[in-house]
Amino acid sequence: MQRIQGAKVLLSGLQGLGAEIAKNLVLMGVGILTLHDPHPTCWSDLAAQFFLSEQDLGRSRAEASQELLAKLNGAVQVCIHTGDITEDLLLDFQVVVLTASKLEEQLKVGTFCHKHGVCFLVADTRGLVGQLFCDFGEDFTVEDPTEAEPLRATIQHISQGSPGILTLREEADAHHFHNGDLVTFSGIEGMVELNGCAPRPLHMREDGTLEIGNTATFSRYLRGGAVTEVKRPRTVKHEPLDAALLQPRVVAQSPQEVHRAHCLHRAFRALHTFQQLHGRPPRRWDPVDAEMVVGLAQALEPLKGTEGESSEEQLDEALVRTVALSSAGSLSPIATMLGAVAAQEVLKAVSKKFMPLDQWLYFDALDCLPEDEEPFLNPEDYAPRDCRYDGQIAVFGAGFQKKLSHQHYLLVGAGAIGCELLKGFALVGLGAGGSGGVTVADMDHVERSNLSRQFLFRPQDIGRPKAEVAAEAAHHLNSNLKVTPLTYPLDPTTEHIYGDNFFSNVDGVAAALDSFQARHYVAARCTHYLKPLLEAGTNGTRGSACVFMPDVTDVYRGPASDADSEDASYPVCTVRYFPSTAKHTLQWARDEFEGLFHLSAETIKRYQQEGHPQGALISLADMDGPQVLTLLQVVLGVLRERPQTWRDCVLWALGHWQLCFHYGIIQLLRLFPPDKDMHLLYVLAAANLYAQMHGLPGSRDQTELRGLLKLLPLPDLQDLAPIFASDLELAWASAELGPEHLKKLHEALEIWSTGPPLEPLMFEKDNDNNFHVDFVTAAACLRAQNYGIPPANRTKSKRIVGRIIPAVATTTAAVAGLVGLELYKVVGGPRPLSAFRHNYLHLAENYFSRWVPFAPAIQKFQHLEWTCWKRLEVPAGEPERTLESLLAHLQELLGVRVTMLLRGPAVLYSAGWSLEKQAWHLPLSLSSGHYGAAQAPGASCCFGCLCLNHLFLTDLHCLPWFINVSESQGPGTILQSFFFNCSSYIPTLKLLHVQPPTNFFNPPSLTRWQGIYVAKITLSSSAQLDALVVNHYELQLQFTCGNHTMEGPLSVDVQRDPGHIQCAGRFASPAGEIIQVPEMVTPGARLYTLLLPGMELQGAQMSITSAQDPPYFPGHFSINGQGWLQAPSQGLKGQAQKVFQLQILVNFGQGQSCHGMLIVKVLPAPSSQVSFLEQTQNITIPENLVPGSKVVQVQARGFDVRYEILSPMPCPLFSIGCVDGLVRTTAPLELAQAPGAAVTRLQVKAFERLWPWTSAKLELTVDVQSVNRWPPHCLPAMLVTQIPETTPVGTVLNTITCTDPDSPGSTLDYQLMFHRPPGTASLCLRDRVLQVNATLDCDTPGACFQYAASILVLDNGQPLMTTEVPVLVMVTPVNEFAPSCVPRTFRVREDARPHTLLGSVLGSDMDYPHDSIEFYISGGSAPFAMDRLSGEVRLLGPLDYELQKLYRLTVLLSDHSQDQDPTCHHSGSCTITIEVEDVNDHAPECEPPFQELTIHSHLGHSVEVTKVSCRVPQEPHRLVFSYSIVGGEGHGRGGLPGCGGGAGQGQQWPPSSATLFSGNSQSRFSLQGAVLVYNDLMLGLSWPEQPHTYELLIHVADAGPSTPHLSTTTTVIVHLVPWTASTVATSTHRATVRGVHRLLVSSMMTPLLVTDMEAFWQPESWFVVVLTVTSALLLLALGWLLSKLLQG
Repeated sequence: MQRIQGAKVLLSGLQGLGAEIAKNLVLMGVGILTLHDPHPTCWSDLAAQFFLSEQDLGRSRAEASQELLAKLNGAVQVCIHTGDITEDLLLDFQVVVLTASKLEEQLKVGTFCHKHGVCFLVADTRGLVGQLFCDFGEDFTVEDPTEAEPLRATIQHISQGSPGILTLREEADAHHFHNGDLVTFSGIEGMVELNGCAPRPLHMREDGTLEIGNTATFSRYLRGGAVTEVKRPRTVKHEPLDAALLQPRVVAQSPQEVHRAHCLHRAFRALHTFQQLHGRPPRRWDPVDAEMVVGLAQALEPLKGTEGESSEEQLDEALVRTVALSSAGSLSPIATMLGAVAAQEVLKAVSKKFMPLDQWLYFDALDCLPEDEEPFLNPEDYAPRDCRYDGQIAVFGAGFQKKLSHQHYLLVGAGAIGCELLKGFALVGLGAGGSGGVTVADMDHVERSNLSRQFLFRPQDIGRPKAEVAAEAAHHLNSNLKVTPLTYPLDPTTEHIYGDNFFSNVDGVAAALDSFQARHYVAARCTHYLKPLLEAGTNGTRGSACVFMPDVTDVYRGPASDADSEDASYPVCTVRYFPSTAKHTLQWARDEFEGLFHLSAETIKRYQQEGHPQGALISLADMDGPQVLTLLQVVLGVLRERPQTWRDCVLWALGHWQLCFHYGIIQLLRLFPPDKDMHLLYVLAAANLYAQMHGLPGSRDQTELRGLLKLLPLPDLQDLAPIFASDLELAWASAELGPEHLKKLHEALEIWSTGPPLEPLMFEKDNDNNFHVDFVTAAACLRAQNYGIPPANRTKSKRIVGRIIPAVATTTAAVAGLVGLELYKVVGGPRPLSAFRHNYLHLAENYFSRWVPFAPAIQKFQHLEWTCWKRLEVPAGEPERTLESLLAHLQELLGVRVTMLLRGPAVLYSAGWSLEKQAWHLPLSLSSGHYGAAQAPGASCCFGCLCLNHLFLTDLHCLPWFINVSESQGPGTILQSFFFNCSSYIPTLKLLHVQPPTNFFNPPSLTRWQGIYVAKITLSSSAQLDALVVNHYELQLQFTCGNHTMEGPLSVDVQRDPGHIQCAGRFASPAGEIIQVPEMVTPGARLYTLLLPGMELQGAQMSITSAQDPPYFPGHFSINGQGWLQAPSQGLKGQAQKVFQLQILVNFGQGQSCHGMLIVKVLPAPSSQVSFLEQTQNITIPENLVPGSKVVQVQARGFDVRYEILSPMPCPLFSIGCVDGLVRTTAPLELAQAPGAAVTRLQVKAFERLWPWTSAKLELTVDVQSVNRWPPHCLPAMLVTQIPETTPVGTVLNTITCTDPDSPGSTLDYQLMFHRPPGTASLCLRDRVLQVNATLDCDTPGACFQYAASILVLDNGQPLMTTEVPVLVMVTPVNEFAPSCVPRTFRVREDARPHTLLGSVLGSDMDYPHDSIEFYISGGSAPFAMDRLSGEVRLLGPLDYELQKLYRLTVLLSDHSQDQDPTCHHSGSCTITIEVEDVNDHAPECEPPFQELTIHSHLGHSVEVTKVSCRVPQEPHRLVFSYSIVGGEGHGRGGLPGCGGGAGQGQQWPPSSATLFSGNSQSRFSLQGAVLVYNDLMLGLSWPEQPHTYELLIHVADAGPSTPHLSTTTTVIVHLVPWTASTVATSTHRATVRGVHRLLVSSMMTPLLVTDMEAFWQPESWFVVVLTVTSALLLLALGWLLSKLLQG
């Protein structure tokens, strides 16, 4: 953290992407952030840059953004650089980030930064595509490569030796460590030399222990201690930008993603080239520019692979073309997502924590574009409009933008992610127009810890509801955004708020929750109401964003509740004022530590470092004044000056304790905790930490502290009041402080400037002597006691606090951006499943994954198919369906008999009712009112249908057909209001067209009021009605409710204004008017009115100027003085189907006149009389019908019938549709307020429109019945009990007591319904008493340990109301049986290796869970081991058959986990036998190993030469051997007879039948058992005349039953002397044969024939040749010499 606070970062480019990076860096607390962007603000910037507004147009982006950026975090210095980026400037920064820059600038800056060791990043977005590049140099060291905490394990023992052996406790998993891991030690008693030693390498052993080096000279280990992993740094080598452009290393998860990233890489380079060539980017959706970009991408140099080879990848032209078409846009979600990743990379660079990107990241969301449209066909829709959404219109068009503005979304959660989402909604314009809007629901309040990651909140907002603060902040971002804050939680207790009426106005839901339980509930509501759900969550640097679309994707299937595992991390984004778990109290205590001992000291220390007092006021003005006041107040406490002694620190701690846990809690709960020891620990820890912060000595002496506390007075409440109370109130009311308040603050800070600088304390959980964990534990325990929460002890608190993961600003921004992308698809209209994406990212490990969601699972039953989104729709029918017809239809449709039909808490039908009750209910109409009050909270409905899940009937009012409006009405006049009923869907009302065409009428508005949709038709701003020009308009309206669409004309008659002297009526229009007159009209009857009432007094003269004398004309039409056109005096009888055209002239005098035309069509006389289908009707309705509800529809026979109410007149409670005869309520019918509404008798008239005298009357009696409003109230509201499985039948589990608030004392019906397992008979309900009804043996297969049921309590009111009492009976197991096993015999070879599996002992236990057994071997030191859980028997050490052939072991069995009492165990035993199989593992040994003998042969005799003596010394019982001669060699002048010159000359070895040198069918040597025999039976010339030597190789093999058969060889050298030679016997002789020195040693074996052993020399052949030649030469020389002598 200190590295981040000291970092200096240069950020160039402050468009949407740059603003996101800057925001995240400021929230994360970088030291100095310098902004560079001299370009002026334009309209397209506002689409993604939330620091800019319309007032900033033309200003420098950097200057306009600085002030708001600085307010996010007062500890960050935000500067502006207005000049060019020079090399000298770059050297002042650790990190340089370029956004929206040209490639030339990127190369120039990147080359310089790489050369001088400055970390360099490039980030850019083009429409729906983003690019990020990182260059951290050639030798960048990452000190902490991963996010995971170092492994830590508890020590059991350490041995003294070399190496020392480390044994971990059983709960520690040694397998998490690896060979070579470096570890340190702490907390060891005895072998203290290891504590704090240098990191030591580990070596894993097979038995799970660890070698840690030499510990022979260390002290003996006693107890305790822990071993902790030391993370190793890693080195990263990055290439400079110019090299990385040609040989990119991209972050991708698959080869397909690598190829797509390479194509995007080339697309960005092509866009830079296009900009350089044309001086502008490609135009919006311009196909010509797009094709040029594709061509530029194709012309680029091919990319290089990892080894520098040219890549053969094909360019995805369609991808590049789409990028170019949409590249002109600027989108907030893309900027948010990529800005978060870029900011995280900056933090990696300055903190050296987590591995950086390697090196390119490309992100695209082109799936947001429609798949089947070509937007560039209508370029005008994407043209700029000089509005804040121009950047977004450039991608999606103005039509889509208008659709976005009319959406109404619910945002659940205003925490870190919620703030980001709300910011995104404001930027994209969601709900910023028409009837759209955003509703924010969050019950939490702003805490100090929220300020670092929830950027919509400021210090002055601490304590205010998050929803209200977030709504105000979002409205500041976009003044057109309509945000409604709600501070109620969204849970089952508020379904009366978030019910049908609420969700019917919502188009979708965005969930930003920190609880799986809350997410699951919101998702269930969305499934219930068929609303899209956008959901996001984070855990440190991990994040996910998902979308769930009705009928397209599967529903949310996350955990129903938060993980309870101790190993789980705790992502806490909200600290509640009223905590409910120990985790909430610990998070609160952790925030207390941060505010008291870190933030406050850091703020004051920063003030001390500002320098001279004159500059102090300026620095305070730059600071966030309210934040300084808040932090200074906690430091001051009850003190008025800086502490000087330990006593001052204790006094401060005592005052703060009282403020937090006495006065503050009394104000909230009026409760004071009784635990005094924890109070003392809190004061001790707080005082020591306060002393450490001020550089004072502390104390650990609790006895001394107790005595000191007795002497100190308890601070009064007035002493604990804020010193700056008025200033704090001012700060909360205004974000600015005046000079006087700053001076007062400066004076207070001067007190703390006299001593050394305060030391901010960084929380450290692993140091047990620094009081950090002690303070958090004590504070959390006291708060938990205040609120009745079970506290956590110190060990558990330390573990939980270590795993509390606050929201990380970068991660929350990233997932919010991903949610925004899915929002585009949801709003855009119907999309296939392939268009949507679930997202997961891990910023610490550079992992990004997007995948298509699963489709909803299809369920089938008989011929039906449905998913979790579907509803079973039943036609309403005409006339309206009754309950009896509904049940019949369901039985016919489903093929099953309906036994109960529910609607929320109301029972519509039950087969258990009496016959009289059924007979009364079955004929009732489903919309008659008997079921209206029982609507389930959040029930949905379908138009014109019945939903089986939530029964509701929907129908429509008919549109009003005629409207009269005066021509004097101006713009904005409401012409008509009428009502629609559509409870399940969000209806629409469209104005399709107007005849004659005009723009005088606005599109209809549709709002919801008390469950009814109110439509209004208004005049537009350009309306100028003139009855003389047009006195009649036809408006064609279309109303849509779900799948039902209704169209109809609305006639608007423009009436003359009496103040004008003009003609009235449509006859004066150019087209004239057609009137229809029946032939039975009364002679002289009024047919048409030419003038408005009163205009006859003006003296107007009217005449018919057209000829009235056709042959069939019966007489003249006339106009009287009142302006009435009258029928001829003879009437029109007999003139049916005739048409008369009358030209009318009206003269007002003074030159004013008008004329027109009337076309009179004569209709035939009616052929029938008007009559009602029923002459009288009696209707009963409930009193809770809202105005506009349908009562009944009357029907009459006749032609073009109209209806009206004759009496009572006026009718205040009811109205009737003039066309459809629908009688509706017009006022509330509450009998308490309107007693006269109990009975109303209506007289209804039906008449034909053309012949009003043809009419009929109906008597209609409406009885208003009181409504059963409240379901029964039951105690207890939920039955949860736990019983053992041995509970006897008849045991009473609980008794339920219920009363009916509507009718106390009335009889209630009770029904027990089982959910899991269904239909069980184990429990029963007898007269409100829940009892055990059958044996609860849970050891049988299929038994259930949990019974989930409901007790339905029904009253007898109308409609029938019911209360459901959940029942949960948990059956705990009882350990009843002892385990047993079957004796077994195992066999194992004596040469088996260690860890060999011999087999398994089969144990059984009849208790559930079955066979939960542990196995042990009892006694003895046998070399066998048994797996404790599986019963596998394995060999541990070597076996020796000769030492022990049989083992008998006793196996002990112990059961576990089969009883509520963990100490209750049963045991059993059995015996296993292990037989050792003999293995021949020693070869025979012969003595002597070789023999050398001389024998004298006797012709014709067989001589026993010697006996081979062999044995196995280790196994003397092995006496059976086989002998064979396997080789040999003979030496002698004549060779071996019959041997063909020996084995080396073609003799095959070994000879068969144990013979050697066979020739002429006779053998020289043979073996008879172990005796070597010489056979001298050969006669003839082959008998050797000279002595011979034979070398015989004898093979001796084990011939016993044991395997394998091992063997050895022995050598016998036999010197054969012919019988003519003389011999001398000898027993031992040393001889040399063929130059080999051999020694014959006398042994136990005595040769059968001992002869004299002679040595003779047999020269080599070469020697004989040389000697012969030499002799010959010598003789020649002597001869020559002799001849010379004789001659001389």
